[in-house]
This record gives sequence, structure tokens and C-alpha cells, in this order.
Amino acid sequence: MRLKSKHLLCFSFCFILLLSGCKEEPVKNEEVTTVNTFTVSIKNYENSVSYSGYAAADELKRFSFELPGKINKVLVEKGDIVKSGQIIATLDTQTIQMAINNANQNIALAQNKISQIDSSINEINIGIEAENLTLKKVQTGIDAEKISLQKTKETYSSSINKIQLKYDNAKETFENTLTLYNRGVCDKTTYDSAKLALDTVTEELENTKQTMEKDITLQEKKIENLENDYSLQETKIKDMENKLEQANIQKQAAQISVNQAKISLDENTKYLSDSSLKSTIDGYVVETPMKSGEVTSAGTPVVVVKSGNEVINVSVPTEDYGKFSVGMEARLTQDDKEIYGKITSIDLYPDETTRTYNIKIAPSENNLFALGSLINVTISLDKETSVFIPINSIVNINGIDYVYCITANENGDTVVKSKEIKIKNADGENVCIEGLESGTKIVSDEVKNLRENQKVNVKEGETVEK
Repeated sequence: MRLKSKHLLCFSFCFILLLSGCKEEPVKNEEVTTVNTFTVSIKNYENSVSYSGYAAADELKRFSFELPGKINKVLVEKGDIVKSGQIIATLDTQTIQMAINNANQNIALAQNKISQIDSSINEINIGIEAENLTLKKVQTGIDAEKISLQKTKETYSSSINKIQLKYDNAKETFENTLTLYNRGVCDKTTYDSAKLALDTVTEELENTKQTMEKDITLQEKKIENLENDYSLQETKIKDMENKLEQANIQKQAAQISVNQAKISLDENTKYLSDSSLKSTIDGYVVETPMKSGEVTSAGTPVVVVKSGNEVINVSVPTEDYGKFSVGMEARLTQDDKEIYGKITSIDLYPDETTRTYNIKIAPSENNLFALGSLINVTISLDKETSVFIPINSIVNINGIDYVYCITANENGDTVVKSKEIKIKNADGENVCIEGLESGTKIVSDEVKNLRENQKVNVKEGETVEK
């Protein structure tokens, strides 16, 4: 049995019984009442909502080209049956084909230029690599010459120090000899010998210093020349790197040309594909607004096709909108006709006038209902498990709903005790409630005549089936 949530009952029972006090006082000399009972059990039920819908054609499609052009041929006429995927009109593709040819040529030219630039880039890179090796060799030569210069300076410094020592000794000897010669202590031969020794070592010292300066100057000049070579080599490499940068810029420009030509090719290839207008639905032609040879703009209808499929349109209020999703099952009934369908689409925005959302349901059979006729639509939301009890088993006391449960008192007598419940919803004579456990036995009717702890005789009732 399906539970219709929009038929929720707000139970203000006409038989509200205001009981005076609920004290558990034993009933004395009370007549025992025979009652019907109902054993509570958990049942499955389907939660659903119902609306009125109407049958309509699934779709009316106005087919148009996505680009402007001259219509080559309209291949269908009014009343023709068409199938999904069938070509119904074509455009003149001469201009499109020319654009495709131009794009292919531009791609070939740009790619050829890129190939040439790549060869140049490869040569430049090889040249830069070779020049860098030369630069390293020059730097190695500079380093070697600087080491050699340092050794030369050290060698001459050592030699000059030794000669300087000889010079100092010769000078001292000469000065001593001169003093003795002036005093007449030594002869002229000794004096001349000391003078010659001083002159010789002096000449040797001067010659060594001059040679040192000459050798150092030559090595420094050599280093200077090598450093100039190094600078020239760096300039050469920099020039080659600039050429490489320019080549890469040219390659990027050529690649942009390739990309632009490919975009043009893709667009015109798509245009060529779009030049054949195809039906996307099964149906029949109701109108051909454009004729062969006419010029059409993008989006202008050329062929109008009505779908042969049937759809049931249902308008649902805002409060129910979030309950539905595409693919949910719906039961469709009209008089003695009953079939099932599935939700195929749900509008994202409500109708501006009614503020309701349109839901489309595709029936499992086509053309069962007359177009425009009203259809009863029941949509299953979910399945739940709950407790159902007879509506007549509920008593309302001071706005609170109760049932009377069958139990035994301390003397072993069968009595009734009230139990508060919460009503969730209702379906006809049965009520979905919370607050009772499965297996609980309650009084199923005539509860307004009962009192707390009243003794009763049990007459077993029947369980309500859902």
C-alpha cells in the first residue's frame, strides 16, 4: 500500500476525551470490558507524491546550420518521416574547402620554415659549444701563463738576491781595499782587482734586473694578448647566443603561424562537417522554412521536425522540487490504463507565472495517451519501514496522542495502560506512528470508553497489512 505524504492528517480527533486525572488508582467493582486488539509490527511502505500531468509530444526541433552560407539542398519535405542521424539539408562547401586548402598550405609552409630554423639552431648550438671549448682553452692558457709569470718572478728574485749578496760583498771588499790603497798599505794591482770584481758584479746585477724586466714584460704582454683573445671569444659567443635567441623567436613566430593555421583548419573542418544538417530525433517534418539555393544565417531554422515520442509534463511546486532526480520511476494512470515511466528532465528554473518547475516523464510505451489528455502521476520517493496502527486505536488527551497497551497488573489481571505516541502521517484508516515497539499489543477500537488500569478481556484483532 502506497502512503501519500501530501495527505498528511493533522489529527484533532472529534472524539478527544478529556480525562479527569491520570492517577493509577485501582478500579473497584468495575465491569470488565471486552476489547479488540491489534499486535504492532514493522511494515514496509512506499513514500510517494501524486500530481496531475498532461501528455505531449516529446520534442519539436528547429534544425539550423551553425554557420551562414548558401543552402545546397534541402533533402526532405513537409510530412516526411525522418530518423535520428539522417541528413536533412546541406550547405554549399566550395568556400569552406578553399579555406581548408589554404590552411593546409599555410601549415606546410610554416612547418618547413620551422624545420629550416631548427637546422640553423642546431648549427648555432654546435658553434657555441665549440667556441666555449676554445674559450676554456684560452682561459687555461691565461692561467698557465700567470703561473709561469709567477715562477719567473720567483726565479729572478732568487737570482737577484744571490747577485745582490755578491755585490754587497764585492762593494765592501772594494771599499776596504780603497781605504788601504789610499793609506799606501796595498798596491794598485790589489786595488784594480777589487775594482774589477765590483764592476763585474754590478754589471751582472744590472743585466739580471734588465733581463728580468724584459722577460716579465714579455709574459705580461702574452697574458694581456690571451685576455684580449678571451674577451673577443666571449664577444663571439655572445653574438652567436644573440643569433640563437633570434632564431628561437623566429621559430616561435613560425609555430604561432602553424597554430593559427591549424585553428583555421579545425574550424573549417568542423564547418565542413556542420555543412550537413542532421536530425537528432526520430519524427516527421512539419515545416521547411528555407529552400535549396537560399542563403541562410547561423541559427535560422531550415527544417522543423516533431518527435514521435510521447512525454508526460508535470508541474511541481517549489517545496517539492528537491525531492526529484532524473531516472526516478513514476506510475502513470488514466481510467483503466496504467504504465510506468522515468523522469528524463527537470527544469532548472520555475515558470515565471506559476512559479512551478516542469518535470518531463518518458512513458514505457508511446502513444498510449491522447496528446493533451490529463494523466495521474505518482512518483515514488523512497521506501521506509515503520509501524502502522488503526486510526481508531488512538485517543487524544490534552493535545497528546496515546494508545492503550494490553498488559498485566501485579495481581495478574489483564489491564490497559496508556502509551504516548507520535503520529508521522496517515493513509486512510491506518496511521504511521513512532513510540511503539514491534510485538506490542494495543486496543484497536472503542478506546474513548477506556480508563487507565481498567481490566479488560482480550478479543484478538487482526494485524493491518500495508
